[in-house]
Amino acid sequence: MIFRTQEAEWVRWQSYPTMLAHHMPLRFLEGLTPNQRAILGFPALKNAYWTADTIEAVGKRYEGMDMEPYKEALRHRM
Repeated sequence: MIFRTQEAEWVRWQSYPTMLAHHMPLRFLEGLTPNQRAILGFPALKNAYWTADTIEAVGKRYEGMDMEPYKEALRHRM
């Protein structure tokens, strides 16, 4: 049984971050487009997960990832 918000579609029994943390280098995710990441289960650009704080934190975790598309999507949501 999994408890999650409706917007957190990436949360599963074996969630995406746990699986990828052990199988893919960070550079792999950093090189993908936001749409490619979303296909793998990463929160999509328009997902409510993205706030100024989460964008900053993810940018620190994935230093080579362009966070501008997420910032732009957040500006359009506000």
